Amino acid sequence: MTKNQLFHQVAGLKRKNSPLQRVFLPKDLMPQVMPDEYPSSCLKKLEQLALILLFLGFFHLNVSSAAQAEALPEYQVKAAFLYNFANYTQWPDDIGNKFDICIHGEHFFGSELNQMQEKKINQRDISINYTNQIEDLGDCQMVFISHTSAFIIKAILDHLKDRPVLKITDNLNRLHEGVTINIVVVHGKIKFDVDLSAAKSSGLDLSSQLLRFAREVYK
Repeated sequence: MTKNQLFHQVAGLKRKNSPLQRVFLPKDLMPQVMPDEYPSSCLKKLEQLALILLFLGFFHLNVSSAAQAEALPEYQVKAAFLYNFANYTQWPDDIGNKFDICIHGEHFFGSELNQMQEKKINQRDISINYTNQIEDLGDCQMVFISHTSAFIIKAILDHLKDRPVLKITDNLNRLHEGVTINIVVVHGKIKFDVDLSAAKSSGLDLSSQLLRFAREVYK
């Protein structure tokens, strides 16, 4: 299905109020040809939904799956964010043939992350690991630190210091020193802040396409 076909398919859906009015997606993935038969106000709403669907990787849609995407739970969206954070980050070449995503602490993803194991990051198979042990995090390429682990975040960051690990926190009040990305919910919308110095110290290169959708970028 092409992006323009996707847009036309979304146009056939009845729009409902959704907390997911804004998710980030590079403009070069947006439909380049807007149908002439839709008024501009309708196009704007349809474009928002099309962005959600494209962002979440639903390239092979039917109408029912598209409709379900309008009411995605918070952690289903956060799972999509993790996948896209990884896609728009460059790691050193010597990280191995597997891409390990580690979740530390109590989480609320359910089975959402399991679907990621059917995809790849930079041609590497994805492995999802859940742990409460800090020493298990050293070999991960991405570490999601649940807000339930905030009380030991310093110990986690000390353990991961200068390692090529994308460190992501969940809904902390601020971007903690050493954390690369902090996901926050603001007025029902999921946003994220980025610390470029933390990325650089870990040997990671974040795409400018990712940074343009951040709420705040700290240098």
